[in-house]
Amino acid sequence: SHFAALSFDWRVRREGRMGDQEMVDAPSEGEKPATLSRGNSDASDDDDDEDEGMGMMLTTEGAGSLNIPEWNTEEPIEAQMVSLCYDQVRVQTCDFLSEFGAAEQFLIDGESMVAWALNNPLLDGVNGGQTLHIAHIIESALSSLRERGACFEIFFFEGYAPLWRHQGDLSCMTRELIIKHLSLVAAQAKLEGSPMPVRTHMLPGGWWMAGQTDAWDMLLESYGPAFIMTDYGWCGSEQGSASQAITRAFVHHCHGRGLNVVTVADLNMDGSHCVSGNLMPPDEPLVRLRFRQALDLLLEKHASVLSAQENAPSNVQVEANAQLDAKGLLVAAGLRKALS
Repeated sequence: SHFAALSFDWRVRREGRMGDQEMVDAPSEGEKPATLSRGNSDASDDDDDEDEGMGMMLTTEGAGSLNIPEWNTEEPIEAQMVSLCYDQVRVQTCDFLSEFGAAEQFLIDGESMVAWALNNPLLDGVNGGQTLHIAHIIESALSSLRERGACFEIFFFEGYAPLWRHQGDLSCMTRELIIKHLSLVAAQAKLEGSPMPVRTHMLPGGWWMAGQTDAWDMLLESYGPAFIMTDYGWCGSEQGSASQAITRAFVHHCHGRGLNVVTVADLNMDGSHCVSGNLMPPDEPLVRLRFRQALDLLLEKHASVLSAQENAPSNVQVEANAQLDAKGLLVAAGLRKALS
């Protein structure tokens, strides 16, 4: 599975470096430890205070013992981030409804869930795709989580549209259809005056966009998720692509906000158990600061891809006077029944 391969790779890399780390000499007398620049502007006030403290900590001998490498401008920043992630991010299998508590709320990254469904090995992606089957995969997963008492909401970022275009026309179209399906569910619930089965948030911009993160920040503050369900890179994303790099970086962004990350791709529900991989934030504040520095470099590298807004963003908001045709009502009723 995705998690099994990731976990094995994590373990091999970690064990391979343990001996090297023990052999690293302490800084020689008079040698000055490296200094770090400030992190991303999306950090909270507490993170800003933490960053200032880290600048002072780096001047001490203890900082050298962490053996955090400098970013090498001659090597791809993506590969260096993966290497540091393998060294510093703990990963474990967990029954997350028991681990965090079934009553604890969490947020699902809808983008990762769509990518996961698209990558199902039983789907035929050659002859036009199977969008109905993909919708069924997602509905079944959400319904199974609800049946086990999970409390969650789903979010999408409008700013991810350029990345989806890089995934291909079929993937881009499927994402739009899934979002529209979720809007139909919301519309049907509104027409009936019943609670919304799954609340969906279409967030403007992206988590990386300076000045456009208010909706994302407000969602985290108001909802207070125990963790984010996403993936360390979209399933099916091309190795070394901007899509893979940016969606991997989202995990580090969540860690920087103090949030655990539970993977979508490894979700396994059996009986009352909901098991998946748990990527835990690095313990060392200095490591989190290093990742924030790397995020700046990564986003600068892929700025042209992320700013390529050619199509109008999706909109899952349902207007008060929204009208649905008979077919739309039938589809919405079926989806709502599956998710209720």
